[in-house]
Amino acid sequence: MGKKGKVYFIGVPSGGKKLMPSKALDILSNADAVICDNGIDGDIISVSKKGNNFSGGYDKNKNLVLDKVKEGKTVVCLKIGDLFIAGTLNEEIENLVSSGISFELIPCFPNFLTSVYAGIPLIHSGSGSNCAIIYVSEENGIKIPKDCSTLVCYPGIGNLKVIVEKIISADYKENLPVAVIREGGSNDQEIIIGDLSNIADKVSEKKINPPFLIIVGEVVNFRDKRRWFDNKPL
Repeated sequence: MGKKGKVYFIGVPSGGKKLMPSKALDILSNADAVICDNGIDGDIISVSKKGNNFSGGYDKNKNLVLDKVKEGKTVVCLKIGDLFIAGTLNEEIENLVSSGISFELIPCFPNFLTSVYAGIPLIHSGSGSNCAIIYVSEENGIKIPKDCSTLVCYPGIGNLKVIVEKIISADYKENLPVAVIREGGSNDQEIIIGDLSNIADKVSEKKINPPFLIIVGEVVNFRDKRRWFDNKPL
């Protein structure tokens, strides 16, 4: 019996290769074929030694994936962001299971925890004790829970002004601090600080584009004393 092929789904964090586990990089390095979501950084793709890289994600390349695995090959699918968030991978895994193909998931450093690189704690004893992680979907909109100390919204792909209006309409004060973080943990990290009344205008003025992480709550005020990553000497 020949070698059995396998599919590995590897999450890619906003901070890039340095926030990926060594196991993920080892498997990527030796993969026979690599299927990449659009927007994956070239520095990550270059880890693959064999150079058989295909863009467009799993949907575009699913027949190729099945063929490669049936040949006994190892296939890596690089997925932007956190695996199993907002229904990602459900269809892909159903497709593999129905075809009798073995697979493994290797999650990345969670994108909502790139707040660490902004120096912002998601929970602090002086600013409440709960935190809600909210996935923002253009298809399903956004539902804001009430009475949370901290709100974390991502990937922030919708209209920021609409997201802010939804938060205010859920009885959060307009002067509540907000941080918008783009490419958290990377050398290109950008952070804009404001409050619910002005953050949408500030982001528009800076012309930064989504996806980004949105943190709402008094915890944002701790950034000045806890920032470290963007204070490092060049």
